[in-house]
Amino acid sequence: MAISLLLVPWLAVAAGATPAVVTTGTYRQVEAALDEGVRSRIDAGWAVVDMRTENDEFVVTLTRDDAIERHVMHFDSSNSYRVERDVTALPTELMEPDDFTLRALSSARGGFEVAATCGDYYQRPYFVDDAATGELARSMVARVLATADDVHGASQHDGRATFTLGKRGTTVDLVVWLDPMGKVIEAQVRRFESGASSESPSYKRAGAMKRALRGVKVVGISERGASLTLETSRGRFVLDPDGTAFDSGNNGEYEGCGC
Repeated sequence: MAISLLLVPWLAVAAGATPAVVTTGTYRQVEAALDEGVRSRIDAGWAVVDMRTENDEFVVTLTRDDAIERHVMHFDSSNSYRVERDVTALPTELMEPDDFTLRALSSARGGFEVAATCGDYYQRPYFVDDAATGELARSMVARVLATADDVHGASQHDGRATFTLGKRGTTVDLVVWLDPMGKVIEAQVRRFESGASSESPSYKRAGAMKRALRGVKVVGISERGASLTLETSRGRFVLDPDGTAFDSGNNGEYEGCGC
């Protein structure tokens, strides 16, 4: 993982003590810390028994023997992740994670993101199918984009570019970490349980992208206007130069989330 996190020693979080703030930072930094913290507890013999939204927080509850521990991701202008030990009883009705989530959390090649919709937060578990750093990451980014069945979307925030791709009937995210100059330093292919829906946008410039990425490396990614530009070892490819490259599956009409 490209983000280096200094976690509070677990023994310092005494039972019944004031909740320990593990880290603050950007949404993605706090999300990565939550994922790392929860999975480290699973490695230590704890079990995840509940994952849910509580107001403006996403809470993961773990147990071991009679001990209860809550890992809390708080959403506001100063995102934070804290750990509470033995400060609350278990929820009356547990929202236990499904089998895919449990397998992802317990795998060395797995993890989870925290996604948001209409003010609600939920886990988005994944398995890492491919990963690379440095020059190998630059080659991997070009290869994965050039061999995707479709591109459903692309975005860049907080030094990380994400491409949502259709690949062999499932959805994968190509996650690319960038240095302050926009150079590619690390990449992962994250596979999720469900595939793209019929309303997922489709990329109309796939042929041009494949030709542009043939035999090159993607050395950097930058935002130019409303689009991302792939800086390759041979030139540049603008993903969506005029705002018409993505053909929406619902005729371009955003229907909202119904909340």
